Amino acid sequence: MTFLERPFHPTTLVSLARAARRARKRQYDARTRLDDIREGQERLRVALAAGGLGAWLLDVPTRTLRASDDCKAHYGRGPAEPFDYPDLLDAVHPDDLDRMQAAVRQSLDTGEDYDIEYRCIWPDRSEHWVRVNGRVEAGTPTMPERMVGVSQDITMRRAAQARQAALLALGDGLRQMSDPVEMSLLAAEILGSTLRISRAGFGFVDSARENIAITRYWSVPGAPDLPPRYSPARLWQLHR
Repeated sequence: MTFLERPFHPTTLVSLARAARRARKRQYDARTRLDDIREGQERLRVALAAGGLGAWLLDVPTRTLRASDDCKAHYGRGPAEPFDYPDLLDAVHPDDLDRMQAAVRQSLDTGEDYDIEYRCIWPDRSEHWVRVNGRVEAGTPTMPERMVGVSQDITMRRAAQARQAALLALGDGLRQMSDPVEMSLLAAEILGSTLRISRAGFGFVDSARENIAITRYWSVPGAPDLPPRYSPARLWQLHR
């Protein structure tokens, strides 16, 4: 609202009307930009969900972590559960914690992108793999330095890579052997340690009954038992 004192010149009224119009236009422009921002945030949310990615933000000076629901899920946490930076450190596998913290310090010291894969332990004590990517944002007097990035659960991919590596190692080893006993022991060791089968061994194949009779065992502590007789189809299903 603008007050005019009489008498006023017509040009004054025109000038005020133009100023009011410009102010109103700025309001409409601001509203449009806010709508664009909200639309962009929704598109980003959909894209992250489609890619199986979770978003996170770390306030570096206070070590305050803000994680999306999808990011929490990668560490076995529900949307309503707290998940701050100390919770994140507690979730990282003890054997990978030093490497993870060293990578964070490297990014903060050099400004390099944060890119790491490590194991995490869920509250149910199951072990999973995550890949985390981030970038350092320089601080300002009003905005402290922070890191922003995404997380992804890569447990299935890691398991597939381990199986592929085991089969390649098995193939390389078998090509260098001719003794069936040694070949069976090698297969038992590689498949047992990779596929977490506690009892693997060697024996003979009954083609009529389509059975494999296991006559010797090789054990992996803490893994499930493999009964002494499995059909080849069942063994293949288990190995997959």
